Amino acid sequence: MTAGAFGWELPRNTVECHGTSAQFEDVSLNSCLWLLERAQLVTGARANPLRVTRCISAMANFNDKDGGVLYGRWDSNYPKDTTPPTAWSGSVAILEQFWQKKNVVKFAQCWVFSGLVTTLLRTIGIPTRSVTNFASAHDSDASMTIDFHFDEDGKPLKELDDSVWNFHVWNESWFKRPDLPGGHDGWQAHDATPQETSEGVFRCGPASVKAVKQGEVYLPFDTNFVFAEVNGDRVFWEVEENGAMKVIRVDKKCIGKMISTKSVGSDKRDDITHEYKHPEGSIQERRAVEMAHKYSSRKDQAIYRLPIEDVKFSFELPDEVPIGKNVSVALKMKNSTYQSRTIRGKMTGMIGFYTGISCKDLKRGDF
Repeated sequence: MTAGAFGWELPRNTVECHGTSAQFEDVSLNSCLWLLERAQLVTGARANPLRVTRCISAMANFNDKDGGVLYGRWDSNYPKDTTPPTAWSGSVAILEQFWQKKNVVKFAQCWVFSGLVTTLLRTIGIPTRSVTNFASAHDSDASMTIDFHFDEDGKPLKELDDSVWNFHVWNESWFKRPDLPGGHDGWQAHDATPQETSEGVFRCGPASVKAVKQGEVYLPFDTNFVFAEVNGDRVFWEVEENGAMKVIRVDKKCIGKMISTKSVGSDKRDDITHEYKHPEGSIQERRAVEMAHKYSSRKDQAIYRLPIEDVKFSFELPDEVPIGKNVSVALKMKNSTYQSRTIRGKMTGMIGFYTGISCKDLKRGDF
């Protein structure tokens, strides 16, 4: 990689191409420059890696119908003349198909978008890598919490809910951030997967990873969304008939697990969770959450003023669940006091996609 006209500093030990040659193919460079032109990114702005990554984040997807490359689809309905997201094995095939007619390529999901962006940005010299986040949240209302809602009978109100993906993949690029306060240079997170719009366009970032870690969600671009993906508390709400809501429970340790990228010089996983968040439950991590909550769309709700829970609940689940076989789930309750407690509750079971969207209710019951 070369610095070219952009003038950034390369991070230590990240110059290596991670085993890919797609960035050196003519079709990669031609496509990237064509996309910048199609997006009307003026010549002067192309010397700014912030503007370039934000542009490519938008142009890698076609969901705005703006001449972008890939169309995202998650319903498993892929016509014969299209390619399912799982069938792609590299960016060159995608770009060659795109370059022939300058028309949308179908279809993609997060890992395909991320791989394409890695190629496009590396081909013009911007150090870029793919990042995978497990238990990755999708905050749809800038609450900085991952919210799930139930009526007074315990029935899920799915239309109000956020979601938690089994995993999600985005990108990081390394460059300076003179537009931010000092200390925010380095890795910047951005995402071409069309989840939410940013300034009216399907794109995300670049957000300073250091700002995400500190809960500085007021900084551009889309730092609040990335923060919720990796460190939002999961909040369960009871919604009354008149629309009033109250918090039932807060799970502070379930979002953002094993945030990973490929190790330099090997095929091993490099765990970079510590770059996005302080250790779960630590004072620093809670301070970051408190900082983010000050800018939440639900900051006036009493999320963190609940009584201390002295009865702990946990599920016992089998390690493996064979397809087509029954599965047993046990709920364990532990009283951490010397006083008796009476428990009343409801259990709901449902089947969901890896994106956290439920597709079928299984059973509900009281206990």
